[in-house]
Amino acid sequence: LSAETVNHLVMVTGIVTAASKPKHKTTAMVVQCKTCKGTLTLHCKAGMGGVIVPRYCNLRQGGVGMLGAQEKCEDEPYQVLSDKCHFVDQQTLKLQEKPEDVPTGEMPRTVTIVVDRTLVGRITPGTRITVLGIYSTFKGKGMEKAPAALQQPYIRVVSISEEAGDSHSRFNFTKEEITEFEQFARTDKVHEVLFSRIAPNIYGADDTKRAVGCLLFGGSRKTLPDGTARRGDINVLLL
Repeated sequence: LSAETVNHLVMVTGIVTAASKPKHKTTAMVVQCKTCKGTLTLHCKAGMGGVIVPRYCNLRQGGVGMLGAQEKCEDEPYQVLSDKCHFVDQQTLKLQEKPEDVPTGEMPRTVTIVVDRTLVGRITPGTRITVLGIYSTFKGKGMEKAPAALQQPYIRVVSISEEAGDSHSRFNFTKEEITEFEQFARTDKVHEVLFSRIAPNIYGADDTKRAVGCLLFGGSRKTLPDGTARRGDINVLLL
């Protein structure tokens, strides 16, 4: 993703590492002048875009105000009428590059993606997804003092497709290989066999080899009866 792809439709794949709580974004904001009681509808930009509320009331010129034209409206007169605004659900996700796609010696890259409406609440952390969306920019937090031309990128999601299974589902095994795996799984002391085959050229470090073995073979993705998905990845910290 580069500057040339801003405001273009892009497709990226990765692993969701974080998901924020769903929020309610205003699509059409209705404001009312405190003095003349006139109302004005402001349409908000899609994604993380907002809306600028006028600092001065110009409703009297169009005859929308309810009071006489001789009374002048004060500065910053508008107040939001939340009961007349239109809202949609919105959620922010963090998408990280797949481990197999990361170049050797580099850290995986991340990008912020924004979903709304029916896409909210569908994806949980640990899920591998393919995202189709519009590569956009916004003024992030802590960037108020930065130049106006400096923007933070994100992807405004149009559609999401979830990869079935876990991270190893892309492999297709033959029936003979599956039978061999099942026979090996029924072998006595299969754990010790696996642990002994991890870095056999390194003497000792049995606990470290057990931790790496659990990391490689100990996790399995589970789907609960209520539809909630539990990630099967095991995190190991080696000191």
